[in-house]
Amino acid sequence: MCHLCVLPSAIACWWLPPPIPQSPDHTISLCGCAPFGRFCGLEIHWVHPSSSAKIFFGSKNWRYECTSRITDCRIENVTIQTKGGVLIYLINAFRKKIGRVKKIIWYMMRWITFASLDRRIGENKHAGKPPIAVLAPMYKRNEKDGYFQRVKSIDQNVLCGFYRVYLLNKGPKAKKMYAFCVDEEHAEVFFNGADLAQQEKVEAIIDKCEGLYAHSVSRLIGAKGEPLPFFAKAKIFKILDVHGAVPEEFLLYGQEKMHAAAEKMEAYAYAHADVIITLNQAMKAHLQVKHGLTQALLLNIPYFSSNEGKEKQTFPIVEGEKPRAVYAGGMQTWQNVEQIRELVKKTHPMYAYRLFVPDPKQLKKQWAPHLPVKEILIDTIPPHRIREAYAGCHYGLLLRDDIPVNNVACPAKLIEYLQNGIVPVLISDRIGDFADLGMQYVSCEDFAEGRIPPEEKRVRMTECNWQVLEKMEEELRAGCMEIRRMLATKSS
Repeated sequence: MCHLCVLPSAIACWWLPPPIPQSPDHTISLCGCAPFGRFCGLEIHWVHPSSSAKIFFGSKNWRYECTSRITDCRIENVTIQTKGGVLIYLINAFRKKIGRVKKIIWYMMRWITFASLDRRIGENKHAGKPPIAVLAPMYKRNEKDGYFQRVKSIDQNVLCGFYRVYLLNKGPKAKKMYAFCVDEEHAEVFFNGADLAQQEKVEAIIDKCEGLYAHSVSRLIGAKGEPLPFFAKAKIFKILDVHGAVPEEFLLYGQEKMHAAAEKMEAYAYAHADVIITLNQAMKAHLQVKHGLTQALLLNIPYFSSNEGKEKQTFPIVEGEKPRAVYAGGMQTWQNVEQIRELVKKTHPMYAYRLFVPDPKQLKKQWAPHLPVKEILIDTIPPHRIREAYAGCHYGLLLRDDIPVNNVACPAKLIEYLQNGIVPVLISDRIGDFADLGMQYVSCEDFAEGRIPPEEKRVRMTECNWQVLEKMEEELRAGCMEIRRMLATKSS
């Protein structure tokens, strides 16, 4: 049995912690079927309390033994130890490494040649599924991030029914180009945008498609700020989804070179795109002030998951209990994480806080010197379970400053707050079109001083906010229908 067959199958079979050994001589065997059709087992051998366990990968004919740490197969920092007769293993660290190995196996099994990709593009075109080139990573990569959630929303609401070829610039990491068959409706290509030969291959793929959809100006810029030629050279129907104020975001982070490159590319794309998709009227006005009039169609498609099938939920504040406040989002500069910390520090005796971030360990470490983190729920949660996290919450923190990046934003978490009967707590209401549409909120200053609305008024505020979402959903449906109609017309 070859080593390549043994290792993946041994790793793939470990999803649940093994039973605790009952004696020092106890051996645990976990068996699983390898992705390549071979069979092997994973054994954890109990050595002695207070010593390291031994891990065996193998079968009857071949066995690999490693004590304490698996290094040859590049799974590091995994120590399985015993203490007082109890097996203690760092299962979370091990699962992370397993996830990497699973990803490698996934790509190995779905790798296809570019001739095969060309054939799939042609077959789908003849079958009535026009191919669309999408400059973005596949949304399945990280659905906790707002960018990926937007990519998923467009894929499911706008591009469904088309054959989507996702093109991801991996930079110098991609020494060679690779194509993968994700499923019957998706393919993904990795390339190095700085490699001229790879650029030509990407251009050839785009030319075979009926349309080009670029998710943000950042996808039109190389890792070092160089402009990528795909949008400029493409002779097909071109769509730019601006996502947000990308040049201003680079400036906010002090990346002046990337800011200058993004400004140039935004201006060029604004002048040469067939359709420019914005998240709200505020973004549309921002672009028109910066770049003047354009021949492109400016179309609003707000980001948010539909309310269809979702019941309105408003949780009453129980008398004698603290109102519950929640924050669910990232830790970027514009999220004002330090200001959230100061607010929590000042008001945690008044409110019960729930904080959901991508890296809770990092946040706890940063906040530990400033406030009692053990008294606050700090965790992470996948997007499909976010409704559970919001259950029972009354107020949601969104402390964004009055700056261009925020003025044109359409934050996913603000929409989630409104969908779940949570009244937003804001520094500024100049966030997208929400205030113009009638959104109700509590100012950060009032919240910090405990000046929150009576329960009856708070419930009325949630009702008003649901109506805001209904207006946005109408705009979402209209925008999706229009862009699908245009794509269908161009590909016919």
